[in-house]
Amino acid sequence: MEIRELRSGEGEAFRETRLRALREAPDAYQQTFEEAAARPLDDWIRAADQTAAADDRATLVADDGTGFAGMAYVSLDREDHSIVQFGGMWVEPAGRGHGLAARILRAAEQWGIERDAREIRLWVTGTNGVALGVYEREGFTPTGNEEPLRPGSELTTHELGKSLANPDGDA
Repeated sequence: MEIRELRSGEGEAFRETRLRALREAPDAYQQTFEEAAARPLDDWIRAADQTAAADDRATLVADDGTGFAGMAYVSLDREDHSIVQFGGMWVEPAGRGHGLAARILRAAEQWGIERDAREIRLWVTGTNGVALGVYEREGFTPTGNEEPLRPGSELTTHELGKSLANPDGDA
């Protein structure tokens, strides 16, 4: 299984994977399945191509040779480029429990280190114990920030953060 950045021309696979994630885990994401499914395919293709060409953001995919078994996005914070924002993590159910989420997280951390980032942050729904466990095992800790999953939702998301070490081992 290769963890890599989404490439130009992979918009349809990007759409398919994101829709699977939203259908399978609707309470893990701000965006709803209905919102995402309503977007025309051309929007997905354009978004994938733009992200693939960008230096300040990427979509990481777990490519098993037949499709994407997982994905997440990374971007440099708009206001502070020393912070990487991580989100949209999803691993297909058959791939869970085998370390794939941790591999995607480590790829995101490496992406940030290559861009001189010092910290990585993410938001996770408080009821998602499995994801919280993965993030905690990988060294993420609560920042104290929280907000509703989406307007009108009773679910709360919590921000977690982790310092990134540069190749010399300094944070």
